[in-house]
Amino acid sequence: MRSGGGPGCESGHRAAVGRIAGAAAILALLAAAPANASDSEEAAPDANDNLTLAELRWCVFEPVRLEGDNVETDAVAHWEVDGHNARLRAYREGCSNKTYRVKDRTEVEAELTPDKRQALREDGIARVRQARLEREKRRIHVEAEAAAVRASPGSAGEELGRVRRWGDLIRTGRTQGPWYEVEWRTPPRSGWVLEGLVRSGSGEKARFDFCEAHAGKRVQHNEIVRGRTEPSRIGTVRVLNDTGMDAYVKLVTRQGKVALAFLVGEGKTAALKGIPLGSYEVAFATGSKFSRGCDSFSKRGNAGRFAERIDYEADSGGWTLALHSAKGGSARTNAMNYDDFDGL
Repeated sequence: MRSGGGPGCESGHRAAVGRIAGAAAILALLAAAPANASDSEEAAPDANDNLTLAELRWCVFEPVRLEGDNVETDAVAHWEVDGHNARLRAYREGCSNKTYRVKDRTEVEAELTPDKRQALREDGIARVRQARLEREKRRIHVEAEAAAVRASPGSAGEELGRVRRWGDLIRTGRTQGPWYEVEWRTPPRSGWVLEGLVRSGSGEKARFDFCEAHAGKRVQHNEIVRGRTEPSRIGTVRVLNDTGMDAYVKLVTRQGKVALAFLVGEGKTAALKGIPLGSYEVAFATGSKFSRGCDSFSKRGNAGRFAERIDYEADSGGWTLALHSAKGGSARTNAMNYDDFDGL
């Protein structure tokens, strides 16, 4: 005897980039399954409208794996969301509107014990983690000052953009001569980069190793790293650092030049007198292990800028600014790309 319709329901997941809906409701009809375990064969369904026992078992077990898959998937990682949605589509397309034998369904439902459910959820979690590991093996970073990403392999290919030194790319696995096809930007699109400009592994780690190798004498709290004060000036600046990390502060002129850059230790207040005349944007970054060779922290935190400029005229007094780990204070700040901060 055969029964029509698919073995599962269509709700429980949402195929969308962003926050993924919970999967607890999927296959509710299996909630009261008898306790009788089996480790029999599974097979993803083919195009046939009739499900074999092995295919039915896959259609019953896969939504439970998707529950674990769904919990483990990082909703802000586009590639993980895309992978989850692809697996969900494969389940729906393979199992919806198929027929199967009632006795087969009874047999499979009996296998779905609480222990089996837990094992399937763990399988779903494991496959997301394995996908991360496999993807990480394909990670490369730019070793040169910058690398052009081209629409096609070869120097004549249209330049789509450039990736800065230590910027990460993901190899797709396709190659043509000395060119790698890569994913770049978010959401990812494909392009080609010359093999000689990149190296395997994380750019952040390569950057850390380089910065530590060229750290020089460590910068101290309240020490000026770039620029200088003018003793004849009365203008002052005080910066309170409550970020939980050291902070590097830059006073940037309207022309984009750094007039003064100094370090503020974690939990401390820097105070400088003799600020040169001018109007400044205040940019800052947090981190640890300041490197003179990189003019930045080896281990990076976050970067930002104050929305309000600070102005110093001949009779100007001083400004007091506070850096917080969370939003607060009277002056509004905006997030900033760390590479852009380092480029100042």
